[in-house]
Formats: sequence, C-alpha cells, structure tokens
Amino acid sequence: MSRPGDDAPIFVVGNARSGTTLMRLMLSAHPRIYVCQELSFYQWASQCPAGLDGRTFLRHYFRTRSFKGARLDPSAVLADLPDPLARQNIGLALREIMRLKSAALGRVRYGDKSPENTAHLERIYADFPDARVVVMVRDPRTCVASMSRWHFASSSDLANCVTYAAARRRAWRFRDRARFVRLEDLQREPRRTMREVLDFVGEDWSEAVLDHAENRADQLDVPDRPWFGRAVTPLEQTAGQPLTLSPERIRLIEAMTRQSMTVLGYKRLELERPPSGWRTLLRIASEVPATLRFWWAVIQVGRWLRDPAHWEPDDAHLATLVRRVNPSADQAVALRSEEIRSPG
Repeated sequence: MSRPGDDAPIFVVGNARSGTTLMRLMLSAHPRIYVCQELSFYQWASQCPAGLDGRTFLRHYFRTRSFKGARLDPSAVLADLPDPLARQNIGLALREIMRLKSAALGRVRYGDKSPENTAHLERIYADFPDARVVVMVRDPRTCVASMSRWHFASSSDLANCVTYAAARRRAWRFRDRARFVRLEDLQREPRRTMREVLDFVGEDWSEAVLDHAENRADQLDVPDRPWFGRAVTPLEQTAGQPLTLSPERIRLIEAMTRQSMTVLGYKRLELERPPSGWRTLLRIASEVPATLRFWWAVIQVGRWLRDPAHWEPDDAHLATLVRRVNPSADQAVALRSEEIRSPG
C-alpha cells in the first residue's frame, strides 16, 4: 500500500570505506525499502560531454557496469520518459531506474547508494527536493587506513586524508537536510541508530533491519569484491579490527582531518609514545610523491572517461589506468580475499 512520501528517494552517501554498504543493506532489509547498489548515475553524467542530450547520455550509461549491475531492461526505463529528454531532466531517468528495481523486488520505497554522490548533493536535491540523504561517516583513522588497501583510493595516507576531508565538507553543506550517521554508532547501538534513520526517511520500525544478512532483498546485488565481504555478514561480525597504526600514521591522519574530527565528534588519541611534531611533518612530506602519483592517475582515468565510447566494463585500457591508481592494492585485496574465504 502506498503512503505519502513513498516517492521520496533515499540516497546513502559518504566517503569510501565509511559503511555505506552496511547502511544500504540494513535499509534494504526493511520490507518496504530497496536501495540500489552504486548506480553512480550523477558521476557518469558528470563525465559525459555537455552537448549530448538526455537520451544519448542514457544510451551510453546503459553500457556501464553501474547500470548493468541493476539487471534492468533499458527499454523499460525509456518507456515512460519524455522524448526528446532534455539533459537537465535526466533525474527522471534515475527515478525510473530506482523505482523499477525496487518494484521488481516487491518494495515501495526506492533509492541508491553511491558514496561519490557527496559531490553531487546539490544536483540530487534539485532533482529530488524531497530526497532523504543518509551520510555515513567513520573515524578517519580507521577509514583512511582502510582506503589505503583499496583499488580506487591511494596507498598514501596524505592523499586519502584530503579525499576524506573533501567528502565530509561537501556533505556538511547540507547538514540541515541530511542525516549523518557514524559507523561506530551503527555497530555499537544498531537498534537506536536504525530507529533514528528510519524515522528520518519516514518509515516504521522493522526488526528485519537488524538482520540484514538473512533479509537480503536481492542475493545478487552485492558485487563479488573482497571489500564488500564484511558488510554482507551478520551485524555482530561487521565491527572492524582494533586500531594498529603506527603513532606517526595516527598523528598524520589526525593533523590532516582535524576539522572533520571536531565536527563529527572524534577525539584525538592519547598515545603512550607520541611522535614529535617534526617526525609527523617528515611523515607527511614523505607521502607527497605517492600523493602526486595518485592524483595524476586519477586525472588520467577522468580524461579517458570523457569519451563515452570508453564506458564499456571490459575496456582494457581503463582497467590499466585504474590499476595505476593504487598499484599496491592488488596484494592487499588478495590477502583480504583469503581472510573472507577462511575467517578462522
């Protein structure tokens, strides 16, 4: 049965490795909600040449891994859209994609989890004035450390701190309209936290959200990637490992994310043997070369994706460019894969 507010989409955003997948799965365990897995719609739209009309953009978007993961028929998406479709009205297509996927799973409320949408919240609120945006945040020390082992971030803590702070600042502009959720609160007090989130999005409480591993709306909607492994396990298994960073790494991250830590309520750690200020500065300076290599690799990926002909998931050159973003991630991912296969 439909209710007022059923057309208010739910967007889960946040920095990479901040718990967005866990929040998506817990919301999607609710009997009325389905949140899509990383449609990345506005990210692809930002790459597409401005001169292309809406339907041309969609023809290219339908070829991406982001859309193919939803397993929808493109013709069904296009069926009720205006023809021609002005580029400024492509939000209509995103709504149709989310609605069709949710309806196929017997859910009424729809949404999307794309972490990078922190950069597109202004457009989201313009296209969906009644959107409910949940912003996931995580202690920057554990978040940045996790990012360093991920293909699409940097091996450099310095670069990942810059990324973390930028995502937080972009989302913070909309703090009067969005709901910020700390991953640590979700793991420590899941019932209270999810009650607040469901109240924010306008849904009644359901015990199902506390058992997302057993109440998966779609068993095929989480990509087979090691970094998603922990999020699909029962809630009591999602807690991260104890912080084991060196004092120098801790102080670097704290220094580079000081403002974010303050507004999000994270405190500076008391260290038994804190490094001197100059050692922290030397650590920061030592990471500048890796940081520059990371940003250059990101720029190269962006340039390649400016041509929609390169949006095919099996684009070999794109795969090569992505591997250059964090060359050290392959070994870390291999180790993480083994950990998931053999948790004991």
